Amino acid sequence: MACCYHTAVDTDTTDFELLSKGFSNAVRHKLDAEEESLLSVQVFAIMFLTDCAQGKGLYASKYLTVANSSIASQECIGDNIYQGAWMCTARGVNCLNITNPHGNTNLDDEEYSTNIDDISQALYRIPKDNITKMDWHSAHIAIVNKEKAKLLSIVRDVEVLLYNPSGPSISARDMLIVYSRFLAWRRDLPKVISNTSDKHTQLLPHTLSLLILYHTAVVQLLRPLLDLEGFSISLVDHIVWRHAQYGLFLLHKHYHSLEFCQYLSVTQMFAILHLTDVIARFFPNVSGNHGIDGPTAVQLAIKILAKSRFNFPIAGTFIELIYKTAKDIITPLPNDLEELFRRSHPNRSKFLLDDTIDACTRTTYTQPVHNIQRRFSPTISSDWAAICTAF
Repeated sequence: MACCYHTAVDTDTTDFELLSKGFSNAVRHKLDAEEESLLSVQVFAIMFLTDCAQGKGLYASKYLTVANSSIASQECIGDNIYQGAWMCTARGVNCLNITNPHGNTNLDDEEYSTNIDDISQALYRIPKDNITKMDWHSAHIAIVNKEKAKLLSIVRDVEVLLYNPSGPSISARDMLIVYSRFLAWRRDLPKVISNTSDKHTQLLPHTLSLLILYHTAVVQLLRPLLDLEGFSISLVDHIVWRHAQYGLFLLHKHYHSLEFCQYLSVTQMFAILHLTDVIARFFPNVSGNHGIDGPTAVQLAIKILAKSRFNFPIAGTFIELIYKTAKDIITPLPNDLEELFRRSHPNRSKFLLDDTIDACTRTTYTQPVHNIQRRFSPTISSDWAAICTAF
């Protein structure tokens, strides 16, 4: 993880890319493949992180699979020191699963202490920051984690509903029930982590990530309806617009303007792609007084991802993907966007298709919209209009 997130100070001469490669080589040559220990779990988890940071997501996923199966085969039995190490390792692997789609690990949360909500954190950016002069804020870590678990439960149900190719037809009621669950989750969110309107309130990155995930999830739920033949777009376009705008607002106001973009997780990078895509594709020419239009959204996405490249080279692939989308749907593409792309990503990929598959495990970052639309009920538009007010 240090290889991914480290920001060198002036006196630091360590080559962290070389360190990352050295660690990976040492694992491949020295780790006993038959060994069942916490060390092996930790090593494979770090290998996953290291390869993800280099844009090798598909290749890296197998390391997380091994870490999952390894921790599942080990019991939390031993002295207090071992049990503590086991819990830390298991929770670490669980965190990787939460933001990665290749698996899921369920852990007993009984030992989570609410005392961690009392911890304060500062908006630390780089090692040279003088933290004594910073404002400190309550972290609310336990609250955020509990609410994230609730949100991810809804997200997993969305995955089952939309992405199961052999599933039953999808009705308006199916979609609206899930949408109402999202609204209920947001309505019941504790005020200490839900207030985004007070200009004096500074939300910490893990709280922002939770809210951005919420808005992105709603956008992805409703996105397939926007160009569904025979569906009245006016039933949902204002909802998608509002959530996409607010997700980008959080990224702009709380990340881009405060110079946190280089610490974005890959999950947040995907959120940027999806939120930008829906604005550019369906709301390209909205007045600036009412929100961000298509070209402005693309410009913001490229700027944010360009800063993220400092720690995550994979962001370069995402820059190329959003630029390719912009060229396809924004005609003519403004000259300033062309120039911004060239400045932000001077070393273009030689094999963008391979890089895309590695980053997205598919040939595109977009949802399989046509596959989803084929499973919609033929009466979804009329049913939606008839029952939507109840939700």
